[in-house]
Amino acid sequence: MRRVFCLTIILTFLIPLSCTSGKGGVKQTDKERILTVLATVPSDALCIGYASDCRLSDMVMDSTSTFFSLGINRLRGCGMALSQCYAGKVVPVLSIAPVPTQFSSDTSSTFNSVISAASRKGFKTLFLSDSPSLPDGMGVLLISPSDAQLKASERHIRAGRSILDMERLRQAVDSLPSSDQMVILRNSGAARLLDKSFLGGRFRTSEAGALMHRSAEWTFFSKDGDGDVRVNFSCPGGYLYMAGFLGS
Repeated sequence: MRRVFCLTIILTFLIPLSCTSGKGGVKQTDKERILTVLATVPSDALCIGYASDCRLSDMVMDSTSTFFSLGINRLRGCGMALSQCYAGKVVPVLSIAPVPTQFSSDTSSTFNSVISAASRKGFKTLFLSDSPSLPDGMGVLLISPSDAQLKASERHIRAGRSILDMERLRQAVDSLPSSDQMVILRNSGAARLLDKSFLGGRFRTSEAGALMHRSAEWTFFSKDGDGDVRVNFSCPGGYLYMAGFLGS
């Protein structure tokens, strides 16, 4: 029972950490959209906050976020993923896709105003128009405070590699109910996302992270039609895995 209690507290803590097509975008089903956006996420991401449209991002970031201040909520018809990657420290990478490639040459577009705002705030930006994972005529805009992480993301995308290379993740996403917003946690990397002050320091981050690692392979937080948050788990051994964890 203590394990269940601790796991519930950890999940409650992690939710705020996160992670419809419109005019100018490309029409996609809900499943097509999430797979398209996740195809721009590096395969080593620890946590991903997904929104099907940049205007629907309250679960991924709030109004105090530096990324939010770039005006990305004005990018209609584009999905987004805010990934937390680890390279000695946790580094965020924002992917916005699919973006019509003609936007990059329109200096008066909202797209370019977002890039200008990002540059003024010290972010690095990169627009890729030739990703094998995106529909024809569509590209992805990457924004990050780290030039090294941006280049690493570029290598992944150009090579057609992404978080979706994790087969069980793809299967889990396919099986989950459709949602405009979702936070995906790689449980094995949870310890890197927990601050030392977590729960007043009563639990070591290594212990809390180990508990998360054993509880599931992936954890999904998504909003239902009433705005409530659903929590789903993906376990290597299915229900037997979770039953073994709870009984140990």
